[in-house]
Amino acid sequence: CARRAAGAIVGEYLHRRGLPDTSPSAYARLITLYSIPGESRRVQEVARHFLVRITPGHVLPIEADLIAEARWLASELLGMKL
Repeated sequence: CARRAAGAIVGEYLHRRGLPDTSPSAYARLITLYSIPGESRRVQEVARHFLVRITPGHVLPIEADLIAEARWLASELLGMKL
């Protein structure tokens, strides 16, 4: 669910910046965010965390709190405090 939330945040961010949102897919939107020139390293790092695939056992193979990172993205990109 955190990836879907992040995708919605990125979709709104793209809309606000007048950038094309070519897919309703959270994954595609996060790839778009990751590849925007000039985005901060931290934004790119967080976007990359959402692009990591979980294992067949439903385990995220990196140390990350994706819920906290989705909240951070909302704050950083949209100025929203969640």
